[in-house]
Amino acid sequence: MYAEAENLLSSARYFEALHREELDFSDKQPGEVFACLTQNRTCGELISQDKTVYGEIPKCRECVSAQQNGRSSDRLCRFQDFRTFIFRRNVVKPSVGFLKYSYISNPEEFEPWLPTKSALQTSPEKLKLSAGKMLSNVGDCFCRIVREEQEVLDLHSKSCEVQNYKPSVAYKRLPPLVRDICDVCETTLFNLHWICKECGFGVCIDCYKENKADEERDPDDKALLRRRIWPPCTKENPDHCSTDLMLTQLIPGSLLFDMSEAMHALRDELKREWRAGQPVIVSNIGKRMDLSLWRPSKFSDDFGEEEHDLVNCLTDKVLVNQPMKKFWDGFDDKKKRMLCGNGLPMLLKLKDWPPGADFADVMPDRFRDVMQALPIPPFTRRDGIMNLASYLPSQFLPPDLGPKMYIAYGSAGNPMLGTTNLHLDISDAVNVMAYVGSSGELQDELKKATRALMLAGVDLSTLEAINETDRLPGALWHIYEAKDAPVIRRFLRKIAAEKGHRVKADSDPIHDQQTYLDDTLRERLREEYGVLGYGFVQCLGDAVFIPAGAPHQVRNLLNCIKVAEDFVSSETLEKCFELTKEFRRLSAAHANREDKLQIKNIVYQSIRQALSVLLPETILFVCVFVGIDFGPANMQRTEKHLDAALDAMIQRVTDLKNAIAQVIAKIDVERDTLKWPSLLDSYGLL
Repeated sequence: MYAEAENLLSSARYFEALHREELDFSDKQPGEVFACLTQNRTCGELISQDKTVYGEIPKCRECVSAQQNGRSSDRLCRFQDFRTFIFRRNVVKPSVGFLKYSYISNPEEFEPWLPTKSALQTSPEKLKLSAGKMLSNVGDCFCRIVREEQEVLDLHSKSCEVQNYKPSVAYKRLPPLVRDICDVCETTLFNLHWICKECGFGVCIDCYKENKADEERDPDDKALLRRRIWPPCTKENPDHCSTDLMLTQLIPGSLLFDMSEAMHALRDELKREWRAGQPVIVSNIGKRMDLSLWRPSKFSDDFGEEEHDLVNCLTDKVLVNQPMKKFWDGFDDKKKRMLCGNGLPMLLKLKDWPPGADFADVMPDRFRDVMQALPIPPFTRRDGIMNLASYLPSQFLPPDLGPKMYIAYGSAGNPMLGTTNLHLDISDAVNVMAYVGSSGELQDELKKATRALMLAGVDLSTLEAINETDRLPGALWHIYEAKDAPVIRRFLRKIAAEKGHRVKADSDPIHDQQTYLDDTLRERLREEYGVLGYGFVQCLGDAVFIPAGAPHQVRNLLNCIKVAEDFVSSETLEKCFELTKEFRRLSAAHANREDKLQIKNIVYQSIRQALSVLLPETILFVCVFVGIDFGPANMQRTEKHLDAALDAMIQRVTDLKNAIAQVIAKIDVERDTLKWPSLLDSYGLL
């Protein structure tokens, strides 16, 4: 066994010693611990390597599923780089454990979490301005996350104290390019969560709290019992119980709380920014685009041979794997459209295209064209300095924020029919109209479109401007403010009850996207609930900004090709955070349930980036921290470095206060003769 363990050590990707002196294999006492290995491959590969040593080790649920289905797992092995084996001399089978933060000796593990020098190609002044704005707007969300995590640790410590255990938290390495999710609600796991030691089942803080609260209530309550049912353990299929799970962290050590303290030291000196929550429309960005790339005939040439699912808006039925050429040909000629069973032309739409693949890879020319034309690029571009999603490190699986295309035939003659029913999105978005066209008699369709706009309450000045400039009205939008969403829900439930429809407890009348508010319903919403949205028309080249959480709907008046890019701004981050909690309560089969945005990771990384810019002294802290040797002498040196960094930070804050006081005094004395540009340059204020 001694030789076998030594061979294993030589081939392991990761090796952590319990003590440095234990790396010496000479003169070991029987039964003494001499090494701790981290599982460096899948459960199946590990057992195949040596059944004598690992044959009785339980497999994780991913490896069990892969073995049963005869295929590779869609997710990584739950125990790879996480489960540990403690070897003792003259003992064949190892003891099983899990990584702890104190085992870490590799500095690279800290890189996704610690403040570092910014790699963004922009001026230091703009970096500081954006970082200050970020701290001001994102800080509240970050504090909420930190408080929630601290509450979990406090409860864990109390529970361990009652059971006379020493509090311990396992540490799981961040899996590269994999979004670790809760096995119950599919929300992204941010840091603290619970894991089953036998199968790797993972559950988030919210689901754990709900389950634990339900366990303490009436055990015969069937509704609570249904909610308590978690996927069974793969080891002999016992039910998972909250008390049997192991608390686990993803962020090393106390780094989350260290980041919080650093943020508060700076944030107290910053002003809060005004938060906007209304839709915005920017006209004529089409002048910066090559519109020939966005014509239906061009798409037919490039993608006509492919197949894709289409939706018939007349029946809301999905047509699976339809030839794209038929769809594109019907864009310009209504006679070439596919027909319904009653012989009428279908009203087709193609949404969220291209599916799965990155737009930049599938259509690189069009990607470059729309990216260079987007208004307010610091917010809307993937790499925009104010787009918080851009701060996720390369080790994280990036959220799919687009671009995506929304393409549909016009329905000006169908006032009760929407192209996109009322819904809301978890992030901000900008939607660009890249093509508007007709497939029949243009003048007749324009008359229908004008009537639709008048009934929708679009102001006369807008209609006159469209007529004077010959701009084709592409789509009719209605956007409501995010604060009105709860009232709109009550209204939609009332409408459903009037129609005799049963509303399920885990459904949502907005997220289900089943209703288009026609003229009659919009008027009832205004009269009965006092809610009035923003109705406007989107023409060729117009970009519509939709705030996160704002309910909205779209009705194509003429044939439209739109392309949308999502982004995450600090102004609406509170709403993104709220919606993530809201979405996880939807049914398991709901399309919106999965936490694709990873909002907690985005909040953390935004704060990390802001601190990297505003606190360069923390770079010294990083270098010391990741290379730390936990011996007494090195601990003393580390404390000196930390004291020096803290003194430097306090001095910077003092200098800032003094500069502000001097500015105020100068304004009081020289108010009438001041030259403001010179004053601002002198004191470096932006």
